[in-house]
This record gives sequence, structure tokens and C-alpha cells, in this order.
Amino acid sequence: MFCSKCACELPTTANFCVRCGEPVWRPSVSEEVSSAYPERGAVREISAVPQLVNSEGDKGVIESVPTQLSSLTTDTTINVHRITYAAFASQILACSLACSVFAFELAIGAAPGVHKLTVLSVAAVVAILLFGFSVRSWRGLKATDDASNVNYRRKLAYLGGIFAVLFLLAAALSGRAIGKSGSEAAQLASDFDTMSNLGDRISNARGAVDRTIESHLKMYKNIEGDVNDFDVVLHRLRMEMSVYDDKFPAHHATTMKSIHSIELGIKRADLLKKQIVVSSEIELLNPNIRWDAWQLQMQPLLDEENALDNQ
Repeated sequence: MFCSKCACELPTTANFCVRCGEPVWRPSVSEEVSSAYPERGAVREISAVPQLVNSEGDKGVIESVPTQLSSLTTDTTINVHRITYAAFASQILACSLACSVFAFELAIGAAPGVHKLTVLSVAAVVAILLFGFSVRSWRGLKATDDASNVNYRRKLAYLGGIFAVLFLLAAALSGRAIGKSGSEAAQLASDFDTMSNLGDRISNARGAVDRTIESHLKMYKNIEGDVNDFDVVLHRLRMEMSVYDDKFPAHHATTMKSIHSIELGIKRADLLKKQIVVSSEIELLNPNIRWDAWQLQMQPLLDEENALDNQ
């Protein structure tokens, strides 16, 4: 140390100059650090903090920082909750859709082919996975939500359940209606095919018979089962075509022509059944009187049947 007045060298513990008595000036710690590291300005930065806090002009800025951070945190939490709620709602709707596909395929009631089994399997797997995801999302919401969001979460679950039930009911009813229409159409086509096959077999058997009473009696005995089946399928077709006419009124003209043909077939089947009964009675008679019985009992039925061709 040196005296600031006479430049006399002084011991470090001296408070006054030993030569001129001038008080010794000692630098503070902050001035020593500032003089040792003038380029960093560490003391100025440290000493600026209490000035910023203590000044009234900057105090509001400092106090507003925690509020801004709190607002930012709240907004972020709300956005995360919205994303979670959206994910939960999407998973519920997607799971309901997969269950609806499963219910629709079951309600159709078609034969379990490869396509049907594939659709049912895929829909079941997707529904199970989505249900697991929705349960996990629900637990996450329940764990992170505060008391103010409880009602909102319950409302979301309630609406999701309603939509799921509506989806399932709509799919089941639609599938049942489509399945019923499909089965009716398949049954109608099958009955028409059966009617055609039976009619051909009866016509072929009658056309191939010899022109003798014995051959006709044998023929009527052989076609008895086909005639009964022919009568049953014709009556069923008559009811099915009535239903078809109610559902498709635009095809009424064509449907009525088909119904007229079916009614003629029913009349022919009734006459054939009467002919079979008369044939069995004639077969029991003496061969010498069969011809007379044929003319008396069978021929009127044959003439009545031939008259149907003109109707």
C-alpha cells in the first residue's frame, strides 16, 4: 500500500500515513473484483439485481413473471387435457363403429362363409383393442383431472355410451332388415327353381306315358309325391309374391303376371291330385270296366285341366 498524498510505502495494517498522517483509503471487495475483472462486469450484474427489485418502475415486471409462467402452465395443461379428451372420444366412437360392424354381420344371418368369418374376426379384434385404449385413456383422465373436470369427464363418458348404444342398435336393425330381405329373396328364387324342376319332371312323366289305361295308372302313382311337393311350393310362392308386391309396388304389373301363373299352377296341381285319387280308384276295378270308369271319372278332370291352357 502507498499513501495517496505523499506516496510513502505503508504496511497493510496502517490506517494513517506514517509520514504525513493522511488517512489510508481502502477499496471495497466489489471494487477490487471489478478492478481485477473489468471486462466481465460481475459486480455490476450482481449489484443490479437489488436495484431492479427495489425500484418501483421494475417491480411490476418482476412480479408479473410468475403470473405469466402460471398462465402458460395452465394453458399447456388445458391443451394436454383437450388432446386426451379428443383421443378418448375418438377411441370410443371407433370402438362403437367396430362393434356395429360385428353386430351388423351377425344380424344379417347369412351362411358363415370365409368373407363373413373374416369380417367378424377383424371387427372383434379392432373393437377389443380400441376398448383397451379407451380404458387406458379414461384412467389417465381420471388420474390427471382435478375436481372441476369430473362432471365434464362423466358427461363425456355418458355421451360416448349413448352413441355406442345408438350405433349398435342402428347396425343390428339395419343388418336384420337387410338379412331378412336377403333371405326372402333367396327363398323366393329357390322356390321358383323348385317349382320349375318339379313342373318339368311331372310334364316329362306325363308326356312319356303310353296311351293305355294301365300306363296312365302307373304314371299317376309315380308322380304323386312330385305333385304334392309342387302344390306346397306353389302356395308358398303365392304368399311370397304378395309380400314382394307390397315391398316393390313399381313392379306390380310384372308381379301380377307371375301371381296369375302361380294361381293357374295351383289349380292344375289340385286337378292332378284329384286325378291321382281317381286313378287309385280305377286301379281297384275290374280291367273290363276300367275304360268306362275312365271316361266317366277321369276324362272330365282332364278336360278341365286342358281348359286352363286358355286362361
